[in-house]
Amino acid sequence: MPIPDLPGASITIVCNKLNAACKTQLQVAEDMVVASLLVEPDGMVAPAISNKLVFTTIYTEYHNKVLGGNEPQIKMDVLVTASFSSSNYSEGLKLLDFAAGFLLSKPSIEIPTEAGHSKTIAISQVALSLAEQAQLWQMLGTHHRPSLLFRFII
Repeated sequence: MPIPDLPGASITIVCNKLNAACKTQLQVAEDMVVASLLVEPDGMVAPAISNKLVFTTIYTEYHNKVLGGNEPQIKMDVLVTASFSSSNYSEGLKLLDFAAGFLLSKPSIEIPTEAGHSKTIAISQVALSLAEQAQLWQMLGTHHRPSLLFRFII
């Protein structure tokens, strides 16, 4: 039986691991990585994303049983955005670069599930053309910010 909020739990665990790495390797005191919308449903910028690296799920796809398994496979496209003010722009780029290195150096991350089992999140980067990026940002209803797109397969 799948975990009811496996997509949300996966994003939270990856954000927590990245925050821990930031605190250890970049010597930052506060959490710099959040899972959030970029824009609230009313069109306003989400309040908790100022000067943060934001993980936003932009697409989720469920597949039936995977090669003899009993649980569905979940594919999520996750946009990782440096949402920094112009005065902190270089800090945002530094954090985005750190996140890219962190995620690409760990092509999979184990996440705990119920009853002591674990699932694996396979992580890969998705390249977008400039036209695809423009469409993505238009769909999100906000202005372009430095970002990378990753695919999580659980």
